Amino acid sequence: MRLAPSLVRLQELELGLCLRLSQVQRRRSVLRFFRSGSNAGDGMFWFALAGLLPLVLGAAALPTVRRMAAVGIAATLVSKALKSLTSRSRPFSAHAGVLLGATPLDRYSFPSGHTLHAVAFST
Repeated sequence: MRLAPSLVRLQELELGLCLRLSQVQRRRSVLRFFRSGSNAGDGMFWFALAGLLPLVLGAAALPTVRRMAAVGIAATLVSKALKSLTSRSRPFSAHAGVLLGATPLDRYSFPSGHTLHAVAFST
């Protein structure tokens, strides 16, 4: 598949940014910070929040917890479907100069599951 020149340029800009940001993680403190944020977004934060809400707010939190569960399941299904349709490799797979900072949950990078769930839950 041939990409439009504007998409090629966008990919070049993205690769340059990925390469520069990848070098920042050579500092252990930066790497630990971003790994902890990534790990929190992998699901445990949302599960903990859903479990904590009824403890703090009682039965009044149950409709919110049910909505969180429904939104989480829907967002996961949408994310998996889009990832299989786009099949966009992660930057570290596509270019040897981009360092792997944390073990990814899946093979593809688009859409970002972390971002998709954060936006879905916030909405």
